[in-house]
Amino acid sequence: MTSKGFAQLENICKTTSEVAALNFTSHNARVAALLRHESSKTSVRDAAPHERKLFTLVDELGKKSRQELEQPTPLRGPGPVTVDKLLRAANVLAQICDLRDVKEKIESLAQQHEEITSSIDSLESIREKQRINLEKLKITTQARNSKRSNDHPIDQSQNIADEIHRTNMEIFALEMEKSECINRINSIEDELNNQKCLEEEETELNYRLGMMILSDEPDDAEESEDLEVYH
Repeated sequence: MTSKGFAQLENICKTTSEVAALNFTSHNARVAALLRHESSKTSVRDAAPHERKLFTLVDELGKKSRQELEQPTPLRGPGPVTVDKLLRAANVLAQICDLRDVKEKIESLAQQHEEITSSIDSLESIREKQRINLEKLKITTQARNSKRSNDHPIDQSQNIADEIHRTNMEIFALEMEKSECINRINSIEDELNNQKCLEEEETELNYRLGMMILSDEPDDAEESEDLEVYH
C-alpha cells in the first residue's frame, strides 16, 4: 500500500475516533431531577435480580457474552478480518454517518485494493508457471543424470583397463631398469673379485721373491769367504 493509502486510512481512523467521541445521551431534566447521584446508586443496588444481571459480570456470563460477541454477523464473518470486510464495514459506517469525503476515500482505497489484488494474482500465476517449469527441469535433469549413470560403468571400465595397461608398462620398465642395475652390480662384483685375486697373487709373488732373496744371501756369503781364503 502506498503512502497515500496509509494517509487515507489514518484519516478514516481519526474520523472514527471523532464519531466515537460524540455524545448521543439525552439530558432529560425530569429524570435528572428525580434521580440524584446517590439515588441512582440506590436504584441500581435495589434493582430486581433480573435487572442486576445488567450490571453484574460473572465468569460464566462473561464467557457467554464473549461467545455471543464472537458470533458471525453480516459485517463480521466466521473467517479472519480481511480488507474486503473492512471496506464493507467502512461503507456501512459511511452510510450511517454522512461525513465529508469519506465515501470518495473508501472508493479510492477499494480501487487500490483491487489493483493490488490483481497484481498479486498475476504474480501468483507467474510463480505457479515458474514452479511447473522448475518441476519439468528437475525431471529432465534427473533423467539425464540417470542416463549418464547408466553409461558411466562402461567409461569407468575402459578407464580402469587403460590405467592397468599403463601400470603394467611402468612395471615392465622398472623391471628392465632393475635387471640392468643387477647386471651392473654383478659386473662390479666381478671386477672387485678379479682385483682382489690380482692383489693376492701380487702378495704371493712378493712373498716368494722375498724368500728367494733370503735364500740366496748365505750362498753369496760363502763365495765371498772362499775368495778371501784363495787370495
